[in-house]
Amino acid sequence: MKVMVANGERISCPGIYSATHLSVDDEIFTTDFFPLLLASYDMVLGTQWLGSLGSILWDFDALTLSFWCHYHKVCWQGVASPSSPSLQVCFGNDLLTALLNEFAAVFAEPVGMPPQDHNIP
Repeated sequence: MKVMVANGERISCPGIYSATHLSVDDEIFTTDFFPLLLASYDMVLGTQWLGSLGSILWDFDALTLSFWCHYHKVCWQGVASPSSPSLQVCFGNDLLTALLNEFAAVFAEPVGMPPQDHNIP
């Protein structure tokens, strides 16, 4: 089976782990898992699984996800990223200028010589 991920790429899925137990913050869920090689992610909780939770309250400012599970309310708190991403619209040569500005440290002129023990295998 092939699965289309968010960037449009199709990734092979070799099978399924049926009725697998998942524990998140002391809550235990049973669901089917589809193993995929996805960069550094341990797991992606897809819309099929999220839909099984019923009504969900998302608060993107507070980074919370709340829902009812087995007669009690569950509220998960997200972790803020170190810096928020920014978007910039660029046209033509503006793109090159924007990239050079954003990664100025990468494109900076070298200063001095490398250390004496510097080598590249």
